[in-house]
Amino acid sequence: MKATIVFIILLFITLPINAKSIKVCIDHYPPFQMLSPKPSGENISAINLLAKILKREITYVEGDSFDYCIKLLEVGQVDILAGLNDNPQRHEFAYLLPYSKKQAGEFFAWAGKRGDVISSELVLNGQFIMQSNSLSNLHFGISKKGDLLLSKTDILKIDQAFQKGLFSDAILLFKKSHPNLYLNEVN
Repeated sequence: MKATIVFIILLFITLPINAKSIKVCIDHYPPFQMLSPKPSGENISAINLLAKILKREITYVEGDSFDYCIKLLEVGQVDILAGLNDNPQRHEFAYLLPYSKKQAGEFFAWAGKRGDVISSELVLNGQFIMQSNSLSNLHFGISKKGDLLLSKTDILKIDQAFQKGLFSDAILLFKKSHPNLYLNEVN
């Protein structure tokens, strides 16, 4: 009986850890992000794949504008924002991960130990550096002040998906299934 009660208590203690969600801010900006009837769009397709790779649920936070979503990312009230261009000001508050095959350059450099969690401390100590040679393509912005901490393994999984073009494929699938949102024919 005691063992059963202990097991049930442990189960309830560990459930929130396993069911951790990613807080993502979205605003209505078709075809990248549409709020109703449920969140969809090019960026949402990429975010859904990212959540699947990280084995996390998504909690959407609706923003009035993209600028508002950037502010939430900056202060850590959301974990991720998709659709960011790479610029120096954004590196102050977010790690930028490219999700388009159009982007060239080095994805990341790592000098930590296996299993280390990427945090702002590692970045400040020069142990983790994200780079992209492109300033015009879209990135996931991951808040430096948010609750989401990525391990080296997580980053490697994201990089593999990026290198294989899986994010681009997810976006292309969305485009093909929503031709009414595009003026030109989608290949």
